[in-house]
Amino acid sequence: MKQIKHFTLASLLVNSFFIPSITYAMEENILVEDKSLTEERREQHRLQEQQIRSQLEKANHFLNSEDEPQKVSTDILAPATGPAFLIKQVDIDFAGKPNDLNFEPILTKYQNQELTSGHIFDLIRELTGELYQKGYVTSAISIKDPDISQGKLSLLINWGFGNRFLVNGEEPTYWKDKAMLLTLPSIKDKRINIHHIDQMVEVLNQNNKHAKISILADEQDGYSNLNVLLARTALPSFSLGFNNSGAENNANGRNQISSSLTYSDLLGLNETWSFSGSYRLYKDRKHNSLKNYSLSYSQPLGFYTLELKSSASDYDKRIQGIFNSYDSDGQTYTHGIKLSRLFSRSKEYIFTGYSQYEYKQRKSSLIGRRIGDHRYSTLTFGLSYTTNLFGGKLYSDLNYLQGIGWFRGEKNAYSKNNEEKFVKVFSSSITWNRYFSLGNQQFNYTAKTALQYGPRRSDSLNHFTIGDEYTVRGFKGGVSSGENGGYFSQTLNIPFYINKLYVKSITPYVGFDIGRTYSKLGDKKEVISGATLGLKAQIGNASLNTAYSKPLNRLDINNKNRKGVLYFNMNVNF
Repeated sequence: MKQIKHFTLASLLVNSFFIPSITYAMEENILVEDKSLTEERREQHRLQEQQIRSQLEKANHFLNSEDEPQKVSTDILAPATGPAFLIKQVDIDFAGKPNDLNFEPILTKYQNQELTSGHIFDLIRELTGELYQKGYVTSAISIKDPDISQGKLSLLINWGFGNRFLVNGEEPTYWKDKAMLLTLPSIKDKRINIHHIDQMVEVLNQNNKHAKISILADEQDGYSNLNVLLARTALPSFSLGFNNSGAENNANGRNQISSSLTYSDLLGLNETWSFSGSYRLYKDRKHNSLKNYSLSYSQPLGFYTLELKSSASDYDKRIQGIFNSYDSDGQTYTHGIKLSRLFSRSKEYIFTGYSQYEYKQRKSSLIGRRIGDHRYSTLTFGLSYTTNLFGGKLYSDLNYLQGIGWFRGEKNAYSKNNEEKFVKVFSSSITWNRYFSLGNQQFNYTAKTALQYGPRRSDSLNHFTIGDEYTVRGFKGGVSSGENGGYFSQTLNIPFYINKLYVKSITPYVGFDIGRTYSKLGDKKEVISGATLGLKAQIGNASLNTAYSKPLNRLDINNKNRKGVLYFNMNVNF
């Protein structure tokens, strides 16, 4: 009996010390998981920024520089010599082909006018200009019936068709050349359209391949061949990076090293393979680490693009309890498949739709014991549109995300009655970029806004987060989040092109950002803003970006987020 009392007393003493300590450690582990999620969001923001830059570069390369297409003149026809006939009707034979041509503004100017042969040639020239504007650069317009004495002018469109592809002027014989052409839109007996050729050029120009396309006449009348002028490189591209994006101090993961490897056309199918990884630097690297890996594969096929992606995030963290230290760890695995479809493109716009499925698994452990294992599945449907606007380029994206139960996907949202529901999220983003000059100095201005609306209360996994170098600058670690939110960011760049020794360019810039989030839990609203002064430089194969950002409003009465932050990012490409 006395021994039992001693045992019970000892157990009570141990539990009185151990249980509060382990409870505290579990609470701290939740904070560690949140930091891991913050890292995922920052990476998501980085990839979104990379996607925006890619789309704007595409717009600068493929879209016209004019603010809007040239409009047809409505001036009264100039006098011309020769006999004139009153033309009451102009008919155009489209040879049975569907089209998106709008000839009415041109025809209206010429109908019910007395036309000479010179006027008729002017009419054909303007109609041909509209034909070329729509991309049919190998098609032509001719007079179908030369008899116009009855006041009727009949015209015929002679469509230009495609026959076959050539590679550097020759029939393709190598496997890679044949495979490359298989993934391009077919041209056999199809009308040649320059906008479709732009799509082919975009697909062909990958990391290890540079291509142009010229149009060559075929032996068959009315047909053309597309000649792919091709140059391949053997080595993949490789980059090393360093940044100080962490919210903690140097000993606790402020600094991060990263690397990426990209290789394209390995199979000859215009595909692209990419691998990237990052590692945060901790003082106690034996017990603290945060690693990220990502592997992606992109395969174009005609007007479609299939993308496969897998990523993994792994952290280890030693948590200091009340009396002891405890080791925690966690892993996040994400797998996704995305299918994009080019709906339409011209020299004025590019319109694309996409759908994506993503599966995510998040695990966490404390003292070697599993304390969390969650799976989530989502479907996303979106539209993107790139166009010219006010002398610049505009890229916009609108999408809807819906949680689903595939592969044991869990519900992580809640109705007003606290019933578990699948998450729903509506998101949009708009970026406008314009180059302009004052005197001899060139400037570049970028304005970006993003919005998210979640009709249901949800956990932090699908929250809208702001407060890093890609959203609202002046903060680190995603300091504000909620189901709903938005931000507006603007940056003015002043590039100086040196091109001496190894220095290619130096670009000072200033920026201002403001954002707002709303969390349904606790009806919490937050507004943050920041101002930035920075400098970018391109020195040889290295790119550097450093900036000082100062919050313009505080998040709490303790004023702890009022202090400015220094961003530093360096990448070297090989």
